[in-house]
Amino acid sequence: MPTPSTVKLTREEWVDLVTQVVSSIGVNKARFVLVNALGQEKADDLIKVYFESGIHAECVATFEQESVYMACLPALQEEANKIGCFVTESTEECTQVHKKHELVFTYDDSLIVLNITPTESDYWITTRASHGNKMLYFDVHYCEDYNEICVYLHDDKVETLNYLNSIHRQAIKN
Repeated sequence: MPTPSTVKLTREEWVDLVTQVVSSIGVNKARFVLVNALGQEKADDLIKVYFESGIHAECVATFEQESVYMACLPALQEEANKIGCFVTESTEECTQVHKKHELVFTYDDSLIVLNITPTESDYWITTRASHGNKMLYFDVHYCEDYNEICVYLHDDKVETLNYLNSIHRQAIKN
């Protein structure tokens, strides 16, 4: 089976793929499947797409090519409208190559797939994944000193994280 980096899709095929993926698994998972599939990103300009509600904005996709973004825009707008949001975008220069890491594990009998793109050797991020009809939040720690990525269940009520209570650990793959 070809890897995502070897598949060449026409504009119409991208639109169909994005529409199918977003419809079947939702925007958050589709973001990971479609945007993070290549493993590394390097571009002069990145188009970051946000869903905004007026009081909150969340980045839901990043595109390297404007033509792909324009092809995906109708599906993104439709998904944003379903949750009472609108689509905005920003363009930023990207001069570094950052390796993407896929974390696959089970939690509470559900398969969880998280993708992170650390920008530093000691990197923390809070991310989320759908779990049935609710969202779970995870704190992810990427640490090159220990050559490890650790995942913790996020808890707003806890001020200090107990580092012994990770729910997933994996070595950093180069």
